[in-house]
Amino acid sequence: MADVLADAWIPGGSEDEASYLDALSNALLDFHISATEGRSLVSIAQYSGLSGDRVLALHREHLGRLAAEAWSDGVLTDAELTDLCTAATHMGLDASDVASALDANREARGQTQTALLQAGDRVVFTGTLAKPREQWISEIISAGLTAGGVTKSTRVVVAADPDSLSGKAAKARDYGVPVINERAFEKYFEEYVRIDRPMAL
Repeated sequence: MADVLADAWIPGGSEDEASYLDALSNALLDFHISATEGRSLVSIAQYSGLSGDRVLALHREHLGRLAAEAWSDGVLTDAELTDLCTAATHMGLDASDVASALDANREARGQTQTALLQAGDRVVFTGTLAKPREQWISEIISAGLTAGGVTKSTRVVVAADPDSLSGKAAKARDYGVPVINERAFEKYFEEYVRIDRPMAL
């Protein structure tokens, strides 16, 4: 991330910024930017001509959105605060940025959090996970999601190691599909189930 923030490129346009923010959002689904994701972000920023200062501003904007999501239920848990601080660190930000983002979003507690998963989404698992892969597949199918190989329509790949060089992870990155760890997926899956998604027949 220091490579992104240190260089000064010619400012990019709004489409370039949107592409960078989309990649940043996918990278931070598990509140952690892996080495692979970091290299990808550097490449996107360089290709898009985004200056270090503009990238930092985009990171603060994204941290603000994460803070709004954390406040959406009116409660900021210790785990959510830890996740925010972790995400901030990976974006080259610090505790003061987290505090500013939270202060700016205290009035946005009633906002609806955007769910990662929708009924019918395809989820792919790779690597040795804490919960057996077969059990995960059974649970998500029962909840109305689908499993299988990596395709362009795959919503997310859950990997034991987000930096995995496995064929599934590599193919997901080629398609622009986010690769996240199991802990983060468990959180998103619990949110999906709580929203009372349609159950598979």
